[in-house]
Amino acid sequence: MTNEQKAKISLSNTGKTRSMETKEKLKKCNLGKTMNEDVKKKIRDASLGDKNHNYGKKASEEVRKKLSISRLGSKNHRYGTKTSDQTKLKQSTAKKGIKQTQVTCCHCNKTAGISGMKRYHFDNCKIANDRLANWKQDLERQDKWLNERGVENFETDIKDEAKQQNNQSSLF
Repeated sequence: MTNEQKAKISLSNTGKTRSMETKEKLKKCNLGKTMNEDVKKKIRDASLGDKNHNYGKKASEEVRKKLSISRLGSKNHRYGTKTSDQTKLKQSTAKKGIKQTQVTCCHCNKTAGISGMKRYHFDNCKIANDRLANWKQDLERQDKWLNERGVENFETDIKDEAKQQNNQSSLF
């Protein structure tokens, strides 16, 4: 078949929709057929790298948001499915014996596998958050203590005193 003939057939079929009956017949006809490895490789190679229609393109935030919404809840392909115990066992045994990358939290110096550490340490580390909360409480206590003794703007008072001392030393 020539390219011209293929183009004519393609043009004549453009916009046509197949009936459910036709779809069922095609499904029955193709059921059980397998492609040999050479054909699979050709199909794969035809859409690899720069031959792929999405190669080098990055979806905009708007498109990514639409895709995210379109896959929520009952529209998700995994919605309502449950993982069987057999599958869970297979997944578990596949992961056993594989060592995780060990990392150390910069706040509490705990060392463990990377997956749990990402979740509970680094920016989410309780010790770091406790230190920050304690630091804020200490500042509030200091301000209260200074205000009780009549010092309202502690930092400003210190700067003013330093300026006065500099002015006096420059006079001599």
